[in-house]
Amino acid sequence: MSLNQKTKLFDSFYEWLKPKKSERLHKKTIFTALINNDHMTNENLEDFLFDRTRNGINLLINKTIVIEGTCMLIIDAKIINSDEFHIKTNIKTFRCKYNDLERIQKQINK
Repeated sequence: MSLNQKTKLFDSFYEWLKPKKSERLHKKTIFTALINNDHMTNENLEDFLFDRTRNGINLLINKTIVIEGTCMLIIDAKIINSDEFHIKTNIKTFRCKYNDLERIQKQINK
C-alpha cells in the first residue's frame, strides 16, 4: 500500500483502534508506526480494511440492486474466503470479489 493511500485511510483507521491513552500522543505514535511500515501496525491496518469491507458487505442486505436491467432484492451476503463473498438475491446468487464491492454499492437503488 502506498504512503498516499495510508495517509488517506489514517483518520478512519485511528477511530477503529479506539485509543485509551492521551489521544494526541497515541495518534502521533500510530501515524509514525504506519508511515514507517511497522509490522504490527500494518497487520492492524489489514484487519481494519477487512472489517470495513465486511461491514460494507453486510450493509447490502435488504437493498435492491439492478443487474443487467433486472431489479433484485439482496436477501443475504456471506463472506466465503479472503478473496470473495456471495450475494444472494431473490432471483440468484452472485460470486463477487472484494474489489467489486464499490461497484456493487453504486448499483444499489437509493
